[in-house]
Amino acid sequence: MKRKKRKVGSMTIKLDMSKAYDRMEWGFIDQMMRRLGFSDAWVSRIMCLGVNVAVSEKLAATLGVRVVDCHEKYLGLPCYIGRDKRKLFTDIVDRIWSKLKGWQGKNLSIGGKNILLKSVVQAIPTYSMSLFQLPGGLVREIERLCARFWWGGNDRARELHWSAWSRLCDSKMTGGLGFRDLKVFNRALLAKQCWRILENPNSLVARILKANYFHDRSFLEAKKDATVQQLILPSDGWDVRLVTDNFTEEDRDAILRLLVGISRVEDTLMWHFELCGSSSVKSGYWLGRAMADLPRTSGLNGTDSWWKYLWRLPMALKIKMFIWRACYDWVPTRCNLVGRGMKIATDCPVCNQSMETTLHAVWGCRIFKDVCSFKLNTDTALNASSGVVGVGLVVRDSLGCVLATSSQRIVGPYIAQMAEAVAIHRGLVLACETGLYLVKVESDAKVVVDWINDAKHYSSEVGLVIDAIRAPKMKSNKSKEVFSVPMDTMEGE
Repeated sequence: MKRKKRKVGSMTIKLDMSKAYDRMEWGFIDQMMRRLGFSDAWVSRIMCLGVNVAVSEKLAATLGVRVVDCHEKYLGLPCYIGRDKRKLFTDIVDRIWSKLKGWQGKNLSIGGKNILLKSVVQAIPTYSMSLFQLPGGLVREIERLCARFWWGGNDRARELHWSAWSRLCDSKMTGGLGFRDLKVFNRALLAKQCWRILENPNSLVARILKANYFHDRSFLEAKKDATVQQLILPSDGWDVRLVTDNFTEEDRDAILRLLVGISRVEDTLMWHFELCGSSSVKSGYWLGRAMADLPRTSGLNGTDSWWKYLWRLPMALKIKMFIWRACYDWVPTRCNLVGRGMKIATDCPVCNQSMETTLHAVWGCRIFKDVCSFKLNTDTALNASSGVVGVGLVVRDSLGCVLATSSQRIVGPYIAQMAEAVAIHRGLVLACETGLYLVKVESDAKVVVDWINDAKHYSSEVGLVIDAIRAPKMKSNKSKEVFSVPMDTMEGE
């Protein structure tokens, strides 16, 4: 247009008639069509109402619906998407905020918060995310509200956030809590829709999308000069070298696992992240988490099995949550609060003997000894001919649950009393190493128990072991051992 060298200029107007018809004033549309040269008959047909107001109101009353000028939403989802997508989905944030605001005044346990976030809050945007990709800023705002509710706080005060929200979204089997990463979950839901279109190309939605966006091809269609048969040898086997040169290691392994030449069937799509071969939102979600290359909080040091054991314990969820926080040192002890910038003393307010760390609060403080009591049982088996002694050690709590065990083989020769004394000494060493506070030690050797409880010094080999049992270093864990013979010795422990 700029290169024309005439006195009379010209211009081009581009109008989105769909947008103009729905959102601009009808008078403007009328004048615009007349200026563009449309005939009066055409303009009158465009401008006429298909149903007049009286009839539309009567029809709306009969059907129980309302009359609208334009259809902005259908089934809660927008019919028209403009540039500002965030404004269209702000009602999701409002609904989530109204839920969280109503729960903040209630005394909810950490387990209750966990259930509400997973079953209620994170389920609210699921329907919208299955059809639209939500803006990143809106997703971050939702996660910010969830994190604030989880860690505590309100509009006026903000509690300490001991970890990033992304870390809590890790699987419970790898040290997280299994909250959904909404960005990855959104992509997994959309990927599931793509899979449905690929599996059902004759469905109504697939035909509509194909006619509008990819009418002459599939959005996963490969180049015409690349076919699978080029990767198959005449002997009905894969060309391993060619597959290795053209695919990643993961894709190569997935291809080589497929058997060729067994049956002649049509090609079909397979989702190799599920055993059934069909895509699912769950597998797509965890694939997205893996592709995001998020750092795992566990697993590298072989603790996955421990997390599985923790979450399967038959105890209240709030107790398991506390154990989970203690493992990451996210308990608000004085040392941790000082590390977060608070100016307070670090001494334990209960015992005043050590700094209040997480380990001290849940294990080393004297109040722990008042709550937990442990008992050590020892026994031996002596092979008189070879002099080899087998030692068995068991530490139980007040409920009889086994906390620590040990079996040892000691080469003698030892007499029976010597073997029993050595077993008790090894049991005390085990208690010191594991930090268990013993209140009772039981052995079926009455003679050895009497010697230990007696204040005399015995000048013999057994006496040396008894002196070691009485030594202060065996009391380094401040245990209150009472050496005794079990009442049911004859029947076994």
